[in-house]
Amino acid sequence: MIDFGPMHAQLFEAFAQTVTVDGVDLQAVVTRDAEVLFEGGITDRRTMLDVRHQDRAHVRRGAVVSFEGATYTVDQIPSDDGHVVKVVLR
Repeated sequence: MIDFGPMHAQLFEAFAQTVTVDGVDLQAVVTRDAEVLFEGGITDRRTMLDVRHQDRAHVRRGAVVSFEGATYTVDQIPSDDGHVVKVVLR
């Protein structure tokens, strides 16, 4: 089995920025204008975050997320592979 832990650590080291989730500062990789597929085949462009699995407890639906002077709300969490949690914002 391949250990992707070091790769994820390098990803966050290179690209992560500080975001605030319900008053807690976390490191996240921000992707703007990502195409997201919703139920029923509807697509939309959204801002997404990749956060470390260890920070999963802070990232829940409805949580308020702030970074770079903008404020968002967690809309959904489409995946959690045990290393990285993908988060869709609205």
